[in-house]
Amino acid sequence: MNSICELKNPNFDVEFIFVNDHSEDDFLDLFSSDLNFPYSIIESNGNGKKEALQTGIEKAKGNYIATTDADCVLPSNWLVDINDAEKNDMLIGPVVVSNHDGSFLSDFQYFESIVLLGLSKSTIKINKPISASGANLIFSKKAFQDVGGYDAHTHQKSGDDYFLLNDFYAKGYSISWLDNASPVYTQPVNSVKKLIRQKTRWVRKTKGKMPFHTVILGAVILLVNFTVVVSTLGVIVGYLPSVFLIANLLKAFIDVLYIQSVSKNEGLFFCFRKAFLSGLIYPFYFATVSVLSLFRGSDW
Repeated sequence: MNSICELKNPNFDVEFIFVNDHSEDDFLDLFSSDLNFPYSIIESNGNGKKEALQTGIEKAKGNYIATTDADCVLPSNWLVDINDAEKNDMLIGPVVVSNHDGSFLSDFQYFESIVLLGLSKSTIKINKPISASGANLIFSKKAFQDVGGYDAHTHQKSGDDYFLLNDFYAKGYSISWLDNASPVYTQPVNSVKKLIRQKTRWVRKTKGKMPFHTVILGAVILLVNFTVVVSTLGVIVGYLPSVFLIANLLKAFIDVLYIQSVSKNEGLFFCFRKAFLSGLIYPFYFATVSVLSLFRGSDW
């Protein structure tokens, strides 16, 4: 709420719609008279995030919708950046996990989000988008209605952003990256167990019909990371020569160079030591999430 109060006024009319998805806390106490934009607080017409978003979008009067999450911190130029961007049917903005608490778990999630940011941006630039985040997503209300909103995916607990991106792509709507924009920061989870559950849920939502380019990229990432895990275990038990460990270290080093490049281009914090350690752990984390996603439901 503090970051919303600090938003700079853009050169267009803005309305904020806060949708209460059956919250039982004292969220109304958070609203401040310092909010310089017209806003309304409404109750969701259903259960779950998609129904809450659908309720808010139906209420909205504007031609374009911008979504974010309750736990996010918005940059002060958020609305200005949106206004300055070319108005395509969908704009995907940068989202980064905050690492301000200084813990390694937060740093790990931060660097993982930078990798995803880089992949999202680069694939959108070649018109092969693979991901979007509802924490920083802008789209045409008319196009949203044309693809049927979230109606085809209400049985899925999560994935509002991912499924909407694929629906826009399948219909041939224009999709672009929100260039030269500061990222929206979202909060890290505070335990390994919660992180595994979160990512398992994210992986499960991608099952089903996917664009071919997403399948190919996912298969390559899966193959590389499982190769690292298997070869490392092979060295440990003595089935493979230690040279395989050097190859795995080289893979982590290449990952760090990629993170460094994205961080520099986006003006984000970078620490080689923390990024390299995250890169060494990531294949085992990725393999764990991939295996668990085959057996676990979309629990929250």
